[in-house]
Amino acid sequence: MNQPSAEWVEQKKKEFGKLRSVVIAGETYVYRMLSRPEYLEILNSMDPNNRAAMDKADDMTVETCVIWPEKYKVDNTVGAGIPTQLASHISEFSGFMNQGEIPPMPEEL
Repeated sequence: MNQPSAEWVEQKKKEFGKLRSVVIAGETYVYRMLSRPEYLEILNSMDPNNRAAMDKADDMTVETCVIWPEKYKVDNTVGAGIPTQLASHISEFSGFMNQGEIPPMPEEL
């Protein structure tokens, strides 16, 4: 399992503030909070009546907030449920869901 170094984590905490990590399907992901302007930009780019647009919003959230692996992109090599799980964790961390709504797997770094 590929993990960031302690030095890398400390540098990113200085850059972004609080971070969280979670292991999904054996891969470590480190993410930051989604800011309000980022959220509004994602929201304004989608059609709420289109399910594909909702999935794209998850992908955009993940690509914005996942900082490990570095330059993470959602593509055809990613397991289908991974972006959805990550988006749920990011949403909770960013204040959109109550902590009891998803499993308490992530830990603050």
